Amino acid sequence: MKLIARSMHETGNHQYASYVLETNRIKWAIVSPYLSEFQHPEQKFPHPNFSGTYVKDWVAKHGSGVAVIGIRVTNATEAYEKSTGVGEPDQDQFAKGRTPPTELKDNLGAIIFSEIFIYGDTILRFIEYKGYTGPYIPGYEAVTDPNPLDYGVYRMDHVVGNVPELIPVVEKVKKWLGFHVFAEFSQEEIQTEWTSLNSKVMANNYETVLLPLNEPAKKKRESQITEFLKAYNGPGVQHIAMFTPEILASIDLISKVSNEGGFELIPTPKEYYEDEMVKTIMKENLTPDAEELVKKYGILIDKDAEGVLLQIFTKPLFDRPTIFVEIIQRICNGEVVDKPGCGGFGKGNFRALFQSIERLQQARGMLLEEKQ
Repeated sequence: MKLIARSMHETGNHQYASYVLETNRIKWAIVSPYLSEFQHPEQKFPHPNFSGTYVKDWVAKHGSGVAVIGIRVTNATEAYEKSTGVGEPDQDQFAKGRTPPTELKDNLGAIIFSEIFIYGDTILRFIEYKGYTGPYIPGYEAVTDPNPLDYGVYRMDHVVGNVPELIPVVEKVKKWLGFHVFAEFSQEEIQTEWTSLNSKVMANNYETVLLPLNEPAKKKRESQITEFLKAYNGPGVQHIAMFTPEILASIDLISKVSNEGGFELIPTPKEYYEDEMVKTIMKENLTPDAEELVKKYGILIDKDAEGVLLQIFTKPLFDRPTIFVEIIQRICNGEVVDKPGCGGFGKGNFRALFQSIERLQQARGMLLEEKQ
């Protein structure tokens, strides 16, 4: 990714430092409060209800993680009012608001944004652009990165949340956002000898925004979802899946910097590539050279009625076993296209992935017996 914008003391923001990273259609904003007792007489920070104490407490509780998921909408006011039930009598059935519709503007234009809590302490931000041409949002200063990087990762394919109970959150997302169940997987489909989970993929009407949700399911040992909920102290974003049209090239570049502070990839056992279904999918959809590279990097492969999915996962990004990243490529009807959900979500890979994660859990001493 490359650095494109910042907000800090030098831009008049005396509450927090924030840097925005971008690669193609992906933007990540990293935020840290100053937490100084000194209060500057002139405050010009972009987020109108920012609280350094709130962020400090959030990080103390969850560690580094995803506090806000941003979704572009045509009307941030309408999105907020519908999701929070403005004017509705049964307010407790709707989302809790974080930030009411607010306009931010500078000499580059304006945006309107609003925020709700979607699960746990995770915020969903609705962003409406009003002719804004800046790098991120008003109040941020554009930055020219002296060493910009681009590994071919194109957009966020889906953002996955872990919750203690799946159905209540699914019903809320349906009611608050008008989303529907795009795909679902039961514990019988997603299990190993030791652990399991249930999962539903929530999608907007256009099926361009995908928000899968996972819950732990009872098995002999506590699953990765239970470990996450314990380490994170509640529900939260488990991983971000990022789409690339050339996964072999992207993973080659990522692998080269993995020993220099980059992502560490979860290793895939060689036995995975001896599975007859895996061998068939690779033979029918990959060249021999591509097959060798898939094995070299430990990339998983699966298919559904529409196409083929190639995917690989990183280890947790930070010290807590919480958030990680997935890199994926989707091949639909023989063509590499940017179509959300094509090729599925790696249903056929869940067992191999779970076994790899269980080995990491075991190394942490966290593959614990499930309490009855």
